Order: sequence, then structure tokens, then C-alpha cells
Amino acid sequence: ASASASAGSGEGTGEEGELSAEAVAQAAHGLTVPLITTASGEKFGKSAGNAIWLDADMTSPFELYQFFVRTQDADVRRFLLLFTFLPPTTVDAVMAEHEKVPERRYAQKVLAQQMTFLVHGESGLSLALSATAALFGSGDLRVLSARDIAKAFEDVPRYRVPTPSGSQPQMTIADLAVLSKLVPSKGEARRMAKNGGLYLNNERVTDVDAAITDKDILDKAFSILRRGRKEHVLVQWRDVK
Repeated sequence: ASASASAGSGEGTGEEGELSAEAVAQAAHGLTVPLITTASGEKFGKSAGNAIWLDADMTSPFELYQFFVRTQDADVRRFLLLFTFLPPTTVDAVMAEHEKVPERRYAQKVLAQQMTFLVHGESGLSLALSATAALFGSGDLRVLSARDIAKAFEDVPRYRVPTPSGSQPQMTIADLAVLSKLVPSKGEARRMAKNGGLYLNNERVTDVDAAITDKDILDKAFSILRRGRKEHVLVQWRDVK
């Protein structure tokens, strides 16, 4: 207390404002926290390229949720104990359930839900879950922001629509499917649609000759074409920061 008083009043400091030896000659204590690393020894942080932020403008609820869903099995139990308020007995129960079918990533989903709720609340978690459902074909992709779409589909083929005039070019779904190389021809696009295997933004295409309109462009930036269950093309209409 005396050190604080001296520092606050200006007494016990040198000309450069440093605390004198007398002012700090009392017992002092510090608290250190070890770096959090993965089982492979990789640390969290900007320098490692895997930084996450509490600010939703820097890491959206969807991105935060997906980050923790991707946790390795070797790390998930430790992260549940470190990052959540779940008691150890509950964590043990989560891990027991997880071990039954590890590929379903049950423990990772519990971790992701807990962390997203802690950081962004119920509304943020609801948004993340809706966006995740949309990403895997069972929800409305319009809940995703352009940034979330770009992040979620960063590993799929991308087709940038040329717009030299700055306006949206007129084209049909069949045109877009061919230009994006999702299908080799309009005839193939028609065959896929007839068989129920062509999708635009998770909605089954019934008329490939329908014109693309503003409502088909998600967050004014992207459209997502899908052939079958897993073959995607991300169509980009404008730059996204």
C-alpha cells in the first residue's frame, strides 16, 4: 500500500518517474500463465497464424465455433478443462460419449458451444449453429456474412464473375454452372437438375434457364453452386474485405 501511495504522490520516484529502491523494497508477487499449446507443441497466437479474438468484428461467432470444432482429439479434454466452467465429472462424461464415435466430434462440438456461448452469448451461439447447419446443406445460407462464406469455403474452387462495367452481368443458372466449370455443358446442367442433383445456395434447382437475380447473391458477394452432396463452387461477385 505504501508503494502505491508513494507512486501516486510522486514521492520515492526519480527524475525520470521510476520507483526508487526504497519504494519497491517490499515483498512483491507476480502471477504467470504458461503458454497454451496444442499436443503437437503449436502455440496460440498471431505469430502462429491461428489467432482468435473476442471481438466479433475480428472473429465472428461462426469462425470461433468452427475454430474449436476443429480441435484435435488429443487436445479436446484439456481444452474443456481449461476454457469452460464444466466440472471435471461432466468433462469425463463428455469424453466417454465422444469415444463411442470419435468421428462425430461430440466433445469438440461441446467445447465449441461452450466457448461461443461464453464469448458471444445465446444469440451468438444460435447464429453460429445456424451458419454451421447452412454450411453443411441443411439450413439457409443467408444467415452467413460474406466474410463467413469466404472463410467457410476457402478450400473449394472459386469462380470470380467478371464485371468490367461494375454491374451484375445477366446470366442463367445454366450459364453460371458452365462458366464456373461445375458442369461441362448446359445439357449436363439440365440433366443434373432433372435428377435433383443441382443446387444454388442449398436450394434445389428446377429451372436451369432461370436468370440469376440479386436474391441469389448472398450478402451481395457470393453464390454457392453445388453438384450432388459435396461438389461445390464458390461464385464471387465482388471483393470482400
